[in-house]
Amino acid sequence: MYYYVNGCPSSNVGWDSEFPISALSFYSVENISDTTIDKTRISYFDIFDENGEYTSPDFTIIKGLNKVNIILKGGQSRSFVFDALETMSGIIELSSFLEVTIFPVPIRDNTFSINFQATATLDFTYELFDFTGTRLHKMDYSIIKDHNEDHVISSNTTIPAGILLNKLTFIDGSSISITTLKEN
Repeated sequence: MYYYVNGCPSSNVGWDSEFPISALSFYSVENISDTTIDKTRISYFDIFDENGEYTSPDFTIIKGLNKVNIILKGGQSRSFVFDALETMSGIIELSSFLEVTIFPVPIRDNTFSINFQATATLDFTYELFDFTGTRLHKMDYSIIKDHNEDHVISSNTTIPAGILLNKLTFIDGSSISITTLKEN
């Protein structure tokens, strides 16, 4: 999971976890430049509803030095500090709730597989492009939390040899792009 902050000079200001989002107990954000500002605390249940759908909690990060504390259900924790150059909204992008594996690599025919592992209920569009930017395949997906399945991609169009771009675009505008190779 990546924690993103809009308006920060580096788009990834946070913790790249080896733990799934389901291990999250809560996280808090506090402005340490001004201790009179209340700490924001968000739990796992503020992030997802009972069906595993992302609820997009709304919170504000105040300009100045901020500390984020991430507490996992097992009691482990992670913390980091960053300087917010302006007051901004905090978000978690939907793309951070999906792990994608494409195989075989290199692709040999017009058929290959993609494995999706979801830690939230997600809607997204999958597109396959050749090296010239021509779209070869498009499919919409709606998958539920804890989904872990292989999906066979079979293109009606001949997939040319060379570098291919696999792009997944989520309803919040976030995306995952993976390049693969097709052999002759």
